[in-house]
Amino acid sequence: MIITLSARGTITIPQEIRKKLGIVPGDPLDITVEKGCLVLTPVAIVPKTPKQTKSGMRKKADAE
Repeated sequence: MIITLSARGTITIPQEIRKKLGIVPGDPLDITVEKGCLVLTPVAIVPKTPKQTKSGMRKKADAE
């Protein structure tokens, strides 16, 4: 499948490919160059959870 690079340097991933990969607008993709080829890899972003203070842990334990 051949696609065209826009004047702004963007590409459109065809719907057929997006469906096969299960990606939707807003999904993060990692882009690398391997052996002269662009490689796009869907990635999962795991949100950081805030660390709980000792005081917060005691309050949680008391509440439970």
